[in-house]
Amino acid sequence: MTANRPSPFLVISSVALGVVLFGFSFTYWGALFSGFEFPPLIHVHAALWFGWFGLLLGQALLISGGRKALHETLGAVIGAYTAVLIGVSSFLAISALARSADLITGGFESVQSIIPLSQILMFTAFFGAAMVRRSNPSHHRRWLMLAALVGGTPALARISIGLLGGPNVPLIFAVSSGLVIAVAVADRQRHGQFHPVYLWGGLAIILVRVVRVPVAMTPMWAEFAQQLSAR
Repeated sequence: MTANRPSPFLVISSVALGVVLFGFSFTYWGALFSGFEFPPLIHVHAALWFGWFGLLLGQALLISGGRKALHETLGAVIGAYTAVLIGVSSFLAISALARSADLITGGFESVQSIIPLSQILMFTAFFGAAMVRRSNPSHHRRWLMLAALVGGTPALARISIGLLGGPNVPLIFAVSSGLVIAVAVADRQRHGQFHPVYLWGGLAIILVRVVRVPVAMTPMWAEFAQQLSAR
């Protein structure tokens, strides 16, 4: 019976893609089908992210089906694809920062300027670690799972907007951090111990999400964000 059980990485990839598609149905797909006109780069950004999660699932399916050689061949292409994704996401985050420079003058609103930048930084770090550790499948796939958990967090914010009428930051923090903990605990139950990638990577995710709020409210962050938005 356990032999027929699907790989946890296949399950996580499938759920992540579903959550992203569902979450952005509130702020992207619904608006798109209603005739709202987004800037072209927003469509590129959306296609890149939906495509990334689709490729993640595809790679998990290849491994599950024993197609390791094809999986490795596509990995290099996906690496280049992700570099473009990170570049476009960073550009949009900085552009949004420039359009909302009033948010970085102080107060709680300054948190809005640090969230997308810290998310991109964490995603980049985890995906980069996955690429570096390609020769170690145990580490490689877990770094990818952490990248997926971070990359899917904006979808949770969209679900909050769609169901609650606005982004509930404490709830999003609780759910997104809870998912990281749940994946790490499930992995421990399966293998008998916490894997170091989930242990240290998961702690890093939670730590960044805790400290970025006070950091965002410091004069140092305000000055940095203002300089960044001026470029």
